Amino acid sequence: LKLQFLYLIVFLRPRLQPPGTRTCRAADAAEDQSNMAGVKWVIGGWLGFVTENVVLSENRTAIIEATDARTYHMAYSALSCASMGSLFYGVYKHGTKAVGRRHVGLPRAALGLALKTAGVVGLSQSLPPFRNVFSGEANVPAGAAGAEGMGGKNFCPIDLSWKKGAEGKEVYGFKRITRHPQLWSLATFGLGVAAASACPVVRLAGAGFTPTVLVLAAHQDSRYARGIGGSLSDETWATTSHVPFVAVAQGHQSLAQAWEESKQTNAMLGAAACLLWQGGSLL
Repeated sequence: LKLQFLYLIVFLRPRLQPPGTRTCRAADAAEDQSNMAGVKWVIGGWLGFVTENVVLSENRTAIIEATDARTYHMAYSALSCASMGSLFYGVYKHGTKAVGRRHVGLPRAALGLALKTAGVVGLSQSLPPFRNVFSGEANVPAGAAGAEGMGGKNFCPIDLSWKKGAEGKEVYGFKRITRHPQLWSLATFGLGVAAASACPVVRLAGAGFTPTVLVLAAHQDSRYARGIGGSLSDETWATTSHVPFVAVAQGHQSLAQAWEESKQTNAMLGAAACLLWQGGSLL
């Protein structure tokens, strides 16, 4: 009798459930399996990318001496493409599907939007300065060479001579916040994607930027300190930081000065574009 009762529980219970329940469970199981496969592809991509960057850049001189610079850069590019290909495949194949009944709440959506906006603002500093052609004022950072005597004219919306603004200065603009502003801007945007997504594969892909930047930028600093692939001045080492805002917290840098020296129009346009593009996620 007990065995018969157990049979009823195990084998007949699924058949007595409301219509659609078994379908939902099957869909959940398939989604979990897909997520697990996607997670493996993404983790493999990030680990491969970090490993090949550290190993190849650390042995840069020896590899170039044993072969040549062209072979070194071709190997570097091939391995980087393979690593990123693994990550993109995982996201495309397993992270772009509908995420069933899972949703992120308003706080996470708002956090994601804020982080993505901050990332876009940082990345906007890599572009030539934009400026208002009707104001007669160029969006040239403070202290830029050639900024004097530019009033009362109409200008091209893009200032292609923007590098003059950093002439003679190694620490300038957002580099007062971190020595690696572009990398940390990517990491910040990635954290925003992770916060706003309900898909585990997309969350892992977005969040993976942060440990990757943490390791690779620290390794670059280590190489530069040993004169491998580049160098930085003693002043830069003493007054800037790898991790954002550490130098500011230590009193070596000023956020106000970083903003004053930044491409402010770029930052505002970038923030506005991101809010318009992603603001619907809050609705």
